[in-house]
Amino acid sequence: MDNDTIAALSTPIGRGGIGIIRISGPDALTILRSSFRPLPQSIAPRTLYHGRFMVNETAWDEGLAVWFSSPHSYTGEDVCEISLHANPHLLEQVIMQIISAGARHALPGEFTYRAYIHGKLDLLQAEAINEMIAANSSVFAHIEFENLQGKLSRTVHEIKKALTELAVAIETAIEFQEDHLLETAKPEIKLGPLTELLQTILENQRFHDALKRNPRVAIVGGVNAGKSTLFNALLQEDRALVSHHPGTTRDFLYASLHIGDIAVDIIDMAGFRASPENDIETEAIDRSRLQLNECDAAFLVIDASAPPDSMDEEILTAIASKPHRVLLNKIDSADPLVLPLHKNRFANEPLLLISALNALRLDEVRHCLRDWVYNLRPRPDSVALNFRQRTLFSGIHQRIQLISRWHRDQTIPIDLTAEEIRQALIDIGHLTGEITSDNILTEIFNKFCIGK
Repeated sequence: MDNDTIAALSTPIGRGGIGIIRISGPDALTILRSSFRPLPQSIAPRTLYHGRFMVNETAWDEGLAVWFSSPHSYTGEDVCEISLHANPHLLEQVIMQIISAGARHALPGEFTYRAYIHGKLDLLQAEAINEMIAANSSVFAHIEFENLQGKLSRTVHEIKKALTELAVAIETAIEFQEDHLLETAKPEIKLGPLTELLQTILENQRFHDALKRNPRVAIVGGVNAGKSTLFNALLQEDRALVSHHPGTTRDFLYASLHIGDIAVDIIDMAGFRASPENDIETEAIDRSRLQLNECDAAFLVIDASAPPDSMDEEILTAIASKPHRVLLNKIDSADPLVLPLHKNRFANEPLLLISALNALRLDEVRHCLRDWVYNLRPRPDSVALNFRQRTLFSGIHQRIQLISRWHRDQTIPIDLTAEEIRQALIDIGHLTGEITSDNILTEIFNKFCIGK
């Protein structure tokens, strides 16, 4: 199937200004000539030609065509791209004509797969293409573009080089020992910088994961604390139903808010209370607890006009490990005798006194959001990993830690250390695609869209 000529629409299905059809394979130029006219006898590569696309010898549309000669193309094969008007019915007829001329429909990700098998990019770069297309923000799209340009590949190469040098030293020591030319002393192993690099990469993944799926900020608190009012105020629209009756929000609400060039998911949660009134409210609170675990930051909203509630302290414990801020809401109607009680209970917390209803000090709340988002931005030297890559990186990190421990333990045979290094190098081969199976490749490229 790798020798087939394939074709697919590479732009989104729908009506628009331009639809681009891509053809790749040994017969790409022949198929283009059969339907796109006029074309000169000698076509120059990477040159746009204006003409009409013919279906059963009838002109269906006019547009542009370009030919990329092998190996100077995206896939490494002969590639033709045709730009026509983006009418889905028109483009369907054009693709059917191309198929009847000898091509077949491309499988998901098959163009990028061919680029990979022809050495145009490695597996890490191929995965970066799909991640970049699916990115939810310009920040994450740029991170993945850097991986497409080889940033992650270069990092993996550095790790491979260090492990290979270590493997050579150990294998040499083993060989000399077998020849009785060297005592059993182990070669010097310095894995500190490598361990630190892997640790940094893995620790930074929580930032990348948050950017990949949008950072999640929970608005949590007791019933009737004003959470939905704050939710609406931040969004500047009446997204959540607001009522003075406690327990109005029976499920969590999502809405996206852009902070600079990053979209943030704001979540309005059902109010917590120690004794829910019914099964529905109990279920709502349970769902809120689950959502709270998945959030990256949280606002704890407290009704400053009501007496202190022990549930607030329980919620604070649940969010203590996340970036958070305690908001004393309804400050414009707070009881002067009750307010000091709230302040004393949260004396160790940076408090914000606000009124969500009257937009009092909401700019400071938005400033907190901006700070959290800014802190989620990864370091310039960090790299983003998907789940497959993170799993392999974790395994390599664990192996290197084990190698370090075994090296310090003089009772561990050096052969075991050598085998662990070999396994780490195999994991690196799986990362880059130098060692992989057809099943893994199918799983990876099936996540791509058909036109890519």
